[in-house]
Amino acid sequence: MSEAVYYLITSQVLTLVLLLVCTLKRLVLPAWAVALLVLICLLPVAFLDAFVHIWDERFHALVAKNLQSNYLHPTLYHTEVSNLGVTGWDTCSTWLHKQPFFMWCMAISYAIFGADYWAGRLPAVVLYAMGAGVMYHALQIMKIRLHLRYITVLLLCTNMYMISIVAGRQHLDQNDAVFVALILCGFGALLWWFYKPSLLPRMLMVLSVAAAVLTKWLPGLFVFFVYTLLCLFESRKWAKQWVVDLCLLLAMVLPWQVYAAVQFPNYYWLEMELVSKHFAEAVEGQRQAWNYHFTMFESHFGWGYIVVIVLGLASLWRKERVWFIIALLALVGTYVFYTLAATKMPSFVFILWPLMVWLAVMALHRLSEKKKVMGSSLLIIVLVAGIVFFQLRYPYFKKEFIATQGNDYVQGMQNNRILFKKWQFTKRDVVYNLPGRSYIELMFYSNCVAYHHLPDTNDYAMAKKLGMQVYCFVDTSKQDTLPNFDFPIKPLIGKIAVFE
Repeated sequence: MSEAVYYLITSQVLTLVLLLVCTLKRLVLPAWAVALLVLICLLPVAFLDAFVHIWDERFHALVAKNLQSNYLHPTLYHTEVSNLGVTGWDTCSTWLHKQPFFMWCMAISYAIFGADYWAGRLPAVVLYAMGAGVMYHALQIMKIRLHLRYITVLLLCTNMYMISIVAGRQHLDQNDAVFVALILCGFGALLWWFYKPSLLPRMLMVLSVAAAVLTKWLPGLFVFFVYTLLCLFESRKWAKQWVVDLCLLLAMVLPWQVYAAVQFPNYYWLEMELVSKHFAEAVEGQRQAWNYHFTMFESHFGWGYIVVIVLGLASLWRKERVWFIIALLALVGTYVFYTLAATKMPSFVFILWPLMVWLAVMALHRLSEKKKVMGSSLLIIVLVAGIVFFQLRYPYFKKEFIATQGNDYVQGMQNNRILFKKWQFTKRDVVYNLPGRSYIELMFYSNCVAYHHLPDTNDYAMAKKLGMQVYCFVDTSKQDTLPNFDFPIKPLIGKIAVFE
């Protein structure tokens, strides 16, 4: 068991104990204290795997590292030695394959703490903790009972899928982790505004939605879609306010789109074309069975949330009819939309996580009001224990994070990190013939430029023009030999683990 795993288990247990003590003593923690508690509880997650993962954490980490020199120009290469064109998102120089907000956050973290694997994961933990604090405050405004608010914190801290995303184990690592954190923050702010209308939660909601769009593009509008339905169903007097909020949202989102389209037109429109194909085509081989997202329910939430959905919707039906309609539309609409979409990826419907937590709270709130029902408190305890048990997914946690001895992937990626750091390349070095996409990892762990292909005379000429030393990798495990080059080149001998 690694130290990070030990600290994570310890922090989870201590969080549970603290929440129990606060519940029994009826100590009301302020929202900022709850956010700090969640931050401390989940901080060890950033250290679980001591390397950047293959899909797609290594790409995001490298682009974020390079963003430090120019936050308005995402790149894979800090210096372009070989021109590989614009068509391959894994080789092109300017990198617009993802919206930039989450990588901006990672870049800021690197600037503060240094470009290391754990620093890139910190923004997701911080934003998720902030979202937890906002949700807790919203439930306080809704007059949800104290012990149920603390149960909400417990649920947010113990979801194994969220932990796996932050740790980089799930697609698409920090992109999805920051995105879900922003959805949580935005949804909490929306509840806060709905039950106690004021400017602050509205602006927080709009800001969260804008950041979510700048992280995941159009799915980031999820909370604004819920807000729109509220304005339609609940009160027409909010129409003017909705228009103002939409204008503010566009004012925050569109400048980057316009800038990228004007500054990097070939890259930008190629990526927009690729994004537009996700619904009709299985992009990059991401084709799955029609029921794929339903089979992911256990991994995302755990089977306990089947009961949560039924009881939560029943609770809303009795007292919050508008919210019942909206929650039902959000649940059904999300699953139907992504089921119909040809491209299917693991985390698409995890956008529902904040809604699931809220439905759990509403279900428990309804049960806690049933004082005439004998054993309602016991029923709540059993239900919460079941939810936490199923969403913790201990067998998965043990396999992926505890029993890592003999895990070729973990050992191989750790060895790569050690080797790449040992080489100590600088910005004046360029390395060719790296196997697979390990060139991305090498550029992150060092300051060199690296490529998969063998160099030609043009590559060598450009390297010399830039004053760079040229190396060519030779894999000792495969008994590779280099061809006879017409120019001097330094061989680089070693063994690199390749995972695609």
